Amino acid sequence: MRTLLLSAIGVSLGCKSFAFDFVGGNNRGSNEITTVSSRACDDYVRTRQPDGTFQVETYAFGKGGNYRGPDRDPTIEEKSFEDVAHTIAIPLASQNYLPSSDPNDTKFLIMVYLGTSWGTTGAITQTLVDMDINRDALILGYAEDLRASIGLDRSPLGWRRRELKGDLGGTRYFVILMAYDFQLMRKQKKHRLVWETRFSLSEIGHDFGKELPGMAKFASQYFGRNSHGLIRTLVPEGHVDVGDVKSLGEVPAK
Repeated sequence: MRTLLLSAIGVSLGCKSFAFDFVGGNNRGSNEITTVSSRACDDYVRTRQPDGTFQVETYAFGKGGNYRGPDRDPTIEEKSFEDVAHTIAIPLASQNYLPSSDPNDTKFLIMVYLGTSWGTTGAITQTLVDMDINRDALILGYAEDLRASIGLDRSPLGWRRRELKGDLGGTRYFVILMAYDFQLMRKQKKHRLVWETRFSLSEIGHDFGKELPGMAKFASQYFGRNSHGLIRTLVPEGHVDVGDVKSLGEVPAK
């Protein structure tokens, strides 16, 4: 399952590449920190309406999968795809991304992946530790910042690399949203990733179901745009009311 996840989330954006800016860190307790990493194509620009809000863009959800960590955790294992989709639909709506049941009017297919990272569980050598950290960095959206911190260990910014590796050494709840051009997929059978957002929180001391609304609400400000690196912040536990959500269900592999 981990191999499938890495394959799925390793899809490149369907546009020219760009570099992340190096973002300063946050010294608060890492177990309480929510992180967000978001990317979007350079040619994807949202239109603002006269009142300053974004023009509505439509989507349907696709079921990406729920990936278990090294230990049983009923707070995430018992959450169905529909539960998670209902929760995420509200912060999506706050950015004027609205669900559509009409295939002709659907702009994005938003694939939803969730799960728990493995951290360095079971790693008995430094080589295995490094491999586990690099694997989770890719899944959680830490990879660019981790690479940018290479060589900083003995510098005044050494805390940054230690902070990132500290996060990655533990298990973290994560959600990944990957927004594909649905009309291109439907009409030409081509997969073009337009934007993606990854957000996560330490599993230690938390309940996924209780934390998800706050995590998603904070992450929503980066839906469809670049975060320019990893954002780390303290997010309070959140609760939201949700309505009906439309889904296209399972999407066949390429």
